[in-house]
Amino acid sequence: MNDEPTDGFHHGGSETVAYDPETGWYCAVHDWKSNDPVSTSVVLALAAVTGRGLTEIVPLSDHLDFDALDRLFESLCGVPRTDGHVAFVYDGYRVVVHADGRLCLRPLERTPEPT
Repeated sequence: MNDEPTDGFHHGGSETVAYDPETGWYCAVHDWKSNDPVSTSVVLALAAVTGRGLTEIVPLSDHLDFDALDRLFESLCGVPRTDGHVAFVYDGYRVVVHADGRLCLRPLERTPEPT
């Protein structure tokens, strides 16, 4: 696991994850207009942060109902959701998914919440 990046960014698959050394949070952005569900972006972001392959990561379904996560931020009557977030623990990381598409990850031994 690589928790101390040297260049501030991690690249894995199609996810680019920025690291904020002041807060210790890694952040990526989910594109709500893509055909990929947000649960896929969460898994890709974790793979990018940890440097592990997708088959080396604990399945998201072991931690939560990923279909419910995907539905949580679906648009209502064609209107995108613009506020709210959900937080959960996934494979040693605290994960926060925001309605604006931000995906924030931080190793469990660190706190506080992102703003």
